[in-house]
Amino acid sequence: MARLFGRRPRLFSRRRSIAYLVFVLVCVTILLVSLIAMDNLRIAVRRLDVPIPALSDQAQGYTILHLSDLHGRYFGKNHATLLSAIEGESYDLVVITGDLLDRTSTGKGQQAVLDLVDLFCMRGKPVYFVTGNHDPTLTAADAQGQTVLHPFYAALEAHGAQWVDRPIAVALPAQQTLWLSPMELFYITPPAGADGR
Repeated sequence: MARLFGRRPRLFSRRRSIAYLVFVLVCVTILLVSLIAMDNLRIAVRRLDVPIPALSDQAQGYTILHLSDLHGRYFGKNHATLLSAIEGESYDLVVITGDLLDRTSTGKGQQAVLDLVDLFCMRGKPVYFVTGNHDPTLTAADAQGQTVLHPFYAALEAHGAQWVDRPIAVALPAQQTLWLSPMELFYITPPAGADGR
């Protein structure tokens, strides 16, 4: 009986194994990017009750609608999907906290945010905003070289939104006050003795 010596054919060669691994990694990457993109387009409505013991009975139930990460897009035609998601909600003011646009937003993205601000202002709701890491810088140089507010933020203010660049007092019922403050102020440490001690 003769025996043949030599290599047995392998089911998976090294080249095929690497190609298979690359294929699997590409598929997983595409899946993850798709899931992240879908999550960024999803509208989630969450209700949070924040107990404030010193709040008067008349001011109880004061509600803030908090929007974030708009990224300069329309949510349905003229924001119909977003408005439908919050249709049954009662709120007293609107706060948009960052990423109104993204780094690649064009005039259409800016118009989407302005249209949304208009919709809230037409309902008589005050709108406040702060910028996020995807938004353009706050100031720009004009033709004379003067530092001015970026045209997009100037347009937001012209449409009725107020930029929270300093503590802003909002009147509540029973002569109480809600303070809106930019996050940067929470990181400022007062100098020793500044509190009068």
